[in-house]
Amino acid sequence: MERLVREVRSALHRRRREQTAARRAVIEQIRYEMRETLTALLLSCELAMSVPDVPVPAVERIRSIGSLARTAVAPAELISSAGVEGLRRRWSTSSARIFDSSQESQRP
Repeated sequence: MERLVREVRSALHRRRREQTAARRAVIEQIRYEMRETLTALLLSCELAMSVPDVPVPAVERIRSIGSLARTAVAPAELISSAGVEGLRRRWSTSSARIFDSSQESQRP
């Protein structure tokens, strides 16, 4: 009976280790993809702003997009530092802040 208990405990411990490793791998992949996308978006905004004679409404929109992308960098960093649970707790606050800033930029 003791042997069975040890084997079950060992299997549970191994499962927890595997889950933790899988969770970390997913977090790193999401972080990488978000940073890559945000970097491309910020670069595109900078390139668009360097084009001569961009209409004022387009400049305002490009700045708004760049600002939103810079704001989204913080949640990308939270993924690696806070893990999945920390991200869930903080995401609602970050999402609300991003939504609020996008609404402000659309006001006349």
